[in-house]
Amino acid sequence: MNMRNVDFGEPMDVNDIPARPGVYMICTESSGGMRVIGVYWAKDMAKDSLSNPWRDQWKSHMDKGIFAYVSEEPYSERDGPLICGDIVTTRFYTVPCYDPPREDW
Repeated sequence: MNMRNVDFGEPMDVNDIPARPGVYMICTESSGGMRVIGVYWAKDMAKDSLSNPWRDQWKSHMDKGIFAYVSEEPYSERDGPLICGDIVTTRFYTVPCYDPPREDW
């Protein structure tokens, strides 16, 4: 799957996310389509997905099953969060399990 110029490959079980840097999306099937529940950048996607503070909420927001997409590219700490923000802000619905970046002034 390609979203916002990012190749996410094929869907996978949330427990099979690879241990490498990149962007991963947690999704569910909804009304005949795919709905993004959360999108995250991580230095180690497998480790991050297991300790993600939203993990318990993923199931409460799923409609039909839960699965993950992972980026084929290992995006940097600079680019990964920008990609996440771009995906979240271009959805026509609210992505429920996502903390927008904050700046402390």
